[in-house]
Amino acid sequence: MRVRSTRDLKKTCVRENLTRRTRANVAVLRRVYFFFSLILSATEQCMFQPFGLKAYELNDMGTGC
Repeated sequence: MRVRSTRDLKKTCVRENLTRRTRANVAVLRRVYFFFSLILSATEQCMFQPFGLKAYELNDMGTGC
């Protein structure tokens, strides 16, 4: 078993950091995609729907679709 040089250690560190970063990026992208799909589905139901309010709540306030 040979002793690893510092260059090898740096390479593995960089590789681990890259995989960790890509995993974080994938999680963020997934969240952004989910958020956009929510927005798209909301705009399909009602074009002027403020966030956090459902269509029937808007209808109760008189600002329905």
